[in-house]
Amino acid sequence: DYWYRYHNALFIHLTTSIFNDVNKALSYVDQHDDFIRQVLEDNPDVDWRILVFHEPIFSSGWHTVMVCRS
Repeated sequence: DYWYRYHNALFIHLTTSIFNDVNKALSYVDQHDDFIRQVLEDNPDVDWRILVFHEPIFSSGWHTVMVCRS
């Protein structure tokens, strides 16, 4: 995972390539959550917050595993 600012936009990139291993994907959820929360806390003065990750959110392809938690 990494982040950067460009003018008044914050870009947060998450490494989400898990190769269809749901258990492994679930093991990273808390780490991603902690990372995102810390980056947002450290950058409160941006107008735009953009989250980017490697796999599509919605796909029926064999290559995709997306795990979301509210």
